[in-house]
Amino acid sequence: MSTRSTRARRSGLGAALAGAVGLSLIVAPGVHVASAASSLNCNSAVNVVGVTQQGTVFRYPHQEPENGNFVWSAKQDVPSSGWQIGRALAGPDGVVYHLVGDNQGAASGDLRRLRIVDTPTGPGWATMPGGGQYRSVGNGWARYSQPEHRNKVTVDEKGRLFEINADGKLKMFVWEGGDDGGWTAETGGGKVLDTGWDQYNLIVAAGDGVLYARKPDGQLFRFRYDAVADRFLQYGLYVGAGWNMFNRVFSPGGDILYGTWPGPNGQGELLWYRYLEDSNTWAPGDPNTNLGKVVGTGWYNELDVVAYPGDCRLVGYPTTPRPVVQANFTAPLTLVEGTTAEKLANYFFVNDQGTLYHGKQRHSGDLLLVDHQPLNGYTKYTGRPAAALNTATAVGSTLANTLEVQAHSHDDAETRGKTQVTPNGYFPADGPVLRHRGHLAGDSVLAKGSDGLQSSFGVGAEGQLWYRKQIAADGRFTAWRSLGGSGLTSDFTVVPNGSSFDVVARHTDNSVRVARLTGTTLGTWTNLGGTDVQGMPAAVLHDDGTVRVLVRRTDNKIYTQKQNSAGFPGAWTVVDGLVTAGSPTAVVTASNAVEVAARGNDNLIYTTGKSQETTGFRAWEVRDVREAATDPTMVRWSDNSLLVAWRDPMGEVYAYRGTFGPALTQRSATASTAGTAPTYTGGKTKS
Repeated sequence: MSTRSTRARRSGLGAALAGAVGLSLIVAPGVHVASAASSLNCNSAVNVVGVTQQGTVFRYPHQEPENGNFVWSAKQDVPSSGWQIGRALAGPDGVVYHLVGDNQGAASGDLRRLRIVDTPTGPGWATMPGGGQYRSVGNGWARYSQPEHRNKVTVDEKGRLFEINADGKLKMFVWEGGDDGGWTAETGGGKVLDTGWDQYNLIVAAGDGVLYARKPDGQLFRFRYDAVADRFLQYGLYVGAGWNMFNRVFSPGGDILYGTWPGPNGQGELLWYRYLEDSNTWAPGDPNTNLGKVVGTGWYNELDVVAYPGDCRLVGYPTTPRPVVQANFTAPLTLVEGTTAEKLANYFFVNDQGTLYHGKQRHSGDLLLVDHQPLNGYTKYTGRPAAALNTATAVGSTLANTLEVQAHSHDDAETRGKTQVTPNGYFPADGPVLRHRGHLAGDSVLAKGSDGLQSSFGVGAEGQLWYRKQIAADGRFTAWRSLGGSGLTSDFTVVPNGSSFDVVARHTDNSVRVARLTGTTLGTWTNLGGTDVQGMPAAVLHDDGTVRVLVRRTDNKIYTQKQNSAGFPGAWTVVDGLVTAGSPTAVVTASNAVEVAARGNDNLIYTTGKSQETTGFRAWEVRDVREAATDPTMVRWSDNSLLVAWRDPMGEVYAYRGTFGPALTQRSATASTAGTAPTYTGGKTKS
């Protein structure tokens, strides 16, 4: 190591003002300080890069970043001028970004990419493709030269650029390649990972996807984003208070943070911190001040201070495994009504070759006339697709009344999908395949909230419930977040209920439990009783906001349980008369009763239901005498008719429409009209 070296002292805010800053160890209350873990790897020195108020750039290697010792190599000036007109960021391997500020003519807001290299005479600038010292790789970045926004942009050790934009969205830009590379197609316009980040006034990347975010009151929160799975593995963990004492916080990676503050004597101190993820504690700081270790002075008044974010790296940090997913080509299809004006049926399923198909009713005059289209671009899908209609008022005119579809992969456990371009139209033959990733254990579920936006739900291999929400501006989805829970299987359903969602899931002990999701808070799970449920539970919402659950138990009969004002009774009632080979599907009718369909052990599709909520279930009736290969799907249409559909062993789609008398169809059923069962018509679809 080199001999100790300090920077020349520069003027700060003064001792009087500095004394007003609270001097308390910046850790979460009740957290014990732990010794450092052994999984940190750093270069021989981390390169700290500064920009002076006069617009010149320098580099200063800190020799002992692992321990926060006050040991530096000599300061190195980098030939430069004019950097005072913007904001500087550092990337890995010497990359430096200059975000040009306002009032610079055509250059205003320019995002310039440069790279510091070592030369025989000291640090200099690499020659970029085209012959200059920089490449212009973006525009519209002047916001981050403004004092109130300077700390809302950062780069992590993989070269990903993160920003909190003017709408409070956390966006990510991923660079691919070297000096001649560019932003990836997926992130070139900024991939939105989350919303609501306008509550923070500072972000800093401190590792591979590790972000710290500070609120104006000084509270600090930690996030870990897994870009491969598009998941937040840690979300908003509170790790300390008092961080508003710093005018900037930066990192060389490895969960090491540096902060500049005036200091008790106005010396402009540079403090060192290291967070230990394995124990969620901080490494020991200065025992005399209960703050971080002082590793330099004279830093507070520099225009920018950053560090190469890959100079320290953690080994063995958590990632999301890809669970093994078995191919399933006989899952139920998904049935979605198109625009209410046309009321056309849309069918989504995965065929025996792993191709995702869209079947669209050709016109409203013939339910059985269906055109089928393979959604090209990927051929290793499995299971039951998730699909829903985008709401016009929620996603804007571009995606209004278009269909969103997602399906799981048996090859890499990722979820992929496509978005329809034209309402009631077809999907682009070679349109882009949207990667929703997730690394889920099974199929995802789409559910529309009271705001008209879709939320996608899935279960991870660890048995937790995960979700991501649609973004109003472009219909894309945020990164996956854990809602908690444990022991869930991928046999679950989600029922929108006012401004909340009711989640009904079979657990690994074969019990069925229900929990309510409000906002991002998942409530307590209610066990409905028994440990003998198999397959997927069905759930429907009654007019009074209560939920009815239907399941198949190990005796292969269908059972039901309805919530009341006191909750779920905890006892199941058999819907007798049918031995089944699969899980039920159900809807609530216009008279607030329930209709049910299931596949019998003879592989025929049967239906039953209640003519009124207060009556018992009718006898099961066969809908079609031809064999089914999948469980059925039942959906209530906007005109209050019912559609039930399935596929046969050859993969052909069957569809039946159930209609009621005029009074019930108009939602004005009386006791006499409600006694009428639906009349079903339909059969095998044709092209």
